Amino acid sequence: MKILLISTPLLPMPLTEYGGLEQIVFNLAVGLGARGHRVTVVAPRGSQLPAGIELIPTEPMEREERAFERYRFRMEQGEWEVIGDHSWEAWSYTSSMRLDKELPIAHTLHTRPDIYRAPPPVQHPCFIGLSHSHSKAIRMALGIDARTAHNGIDLDFYTPPVDGQRSDRLLWVGRYNPEKGALVAINMVRRLRMSLDCYGDTSLIGDKTYLERCRAAADGIRIRVFPGVPRTRTVALYQSYSALLFPLQWDEPFGLTVAEASACGLPVLTLTRGAMRELVKDGENGWAVDDEDALEELLKSGAWREQIGPERARAVARRFSLAMMVDTYEKLYQEVAHGDRW
Repeated sequence: MKILLISTPLLPMPLTEYGGLEQIVFNLAVGLGARGHRVTVVAPRGSQLPAGIELIPTEPMEREERAFERYRFRMEQGEWEVIGDHSWEAWSYTSSMRLDKELPIAHTLHTRPDIYRAPPPVQHPCFIGLSHSHSKAIRMALGIDARTAHNGIDLDFYTPPVDGQRSDRLLWVGRYNPEKGALVAINMVRRLRMSLDCYGDTSLIGDKTYLERCRAAADGIRIRVFPGVPRTRTVALYQSYSALLFPLQWDEPFGLTVAEASACGLPVLTLTRGAMRELVKDGENGWAVDDEDALEELLKSGAWREQIGPERARAVARRFSLAMMVDTYEKLYQEVAHGDRW
């Protein structure tokens, strides 16, 4: 197939810092290219793609509407058999509406579906969710069908520690936005007089005051707040702590951090929001509980220290491999290219 993958015009790929969407698009492009598909990627200038994968460069931090003009003409000429749009605003649908012709677009939504007031006014929007929970939310919010493609992680990159030694400290990794629950984790650990280290992005956040509240709540000794770290360093973090504390405050579409931590044998302690029931199997790679009181009780019990072995946690993560992600997208993109749309 000739495939166009559209990323956001924010960060070049592969990411040097920690992040999600751009890394997923990069891994997908590499995986599809390795299977013989002709892949073109829309991504910021400076992106480094393997030989054989074409880059249509946008400017870093460029508006998506402006970036759309860089590939619109070629897309409208029918150059690609399928268009995998992973951008936030999905401007590719504008061409279908303007031409009065259904282009072969499959849009992977990487956030909550209520960012849209209505689905694109085309017969077959072909939306893809990041989990079964996410796809269900798309159907309910927008009244359209949605398929599922779980995110995939590199199981050769995310591995358990060789010596098995871990500290007693808890870990939080994410973006310092309220929905990721950093402040909830900090306050919970402070009440229990436990220890926690937080690592998160401090640039692409909507509310700087939330970050300041997190910093103010940390004492710098038992509870420490750090900026984000390179993706390579996250492996060392997952290999070093006693558990990942992830008290998310929204219906997480997937949760790459959870899958990555599990692949490194790190127990995950979280809430039953969004995709967590798909990523966390109680007693195998951690626990997902219904509310914050139950999460506090779980922390106090210390059950994860003895009951979660690294191989059991990693076995759960194997369900979210890069190969499985590429398999799923390849199948869905073939359906769209052959006219079997939803």
